[in-house]
Amino acid sequence: MNFKGIFFILLSSLICQTVLAKSVTDLSGEWKAIDDRSGYTMVRVKIVKKSKNQYDGYVVEAFAIPNTPKTYNLKKAKGYHVLRNLVQDTNDPYILKSAQIVDPVTRQRFYVQGKLNKGGNHMFLRHPSDEKKLGRKIAWVRIK
Repeated sequence: MNFKGIFFILLSSLICQTVLAKSVTDLSGEWKAIDDRSGYTMVRVKIVKKSKNQYDGYVVEAFAIPNTPKTYNLKKAKGYHVLRNLVQDTNDPYILKSAQIVDPVTRQRFYVQGKLNKGGNHMFLRHPSDEKKLGRKIAWVRIK
């Protein structure tokens, strides 16, 4: 095979990847939420797009965190609407302006804001009044 043939194959595969690739700022897909204190995965969540810049998340699977009391049936968490109305900034899609996280165990609702890293595979959510960053933050890692 000559140089032109190899160049053409590489160029066409690059164009196909670019056309078919999902934007890094599109949050839809599967994510895992990681507990900031223990480092363990709490839940696996499927995030779906509701509108142009708004997303919701549903629990796919919940995990028991080691060395914590088992006070909740994890099978009940499957399908739970845990992330509500996550809104991306229209000017900067790496900024997550507002969302609600509902704890499936206590049913408490937490209002959060956050950011998406430049690679689009990590999302960090924190309560908006936590200016000194002393409270808890939830790290989300994209699975697929």
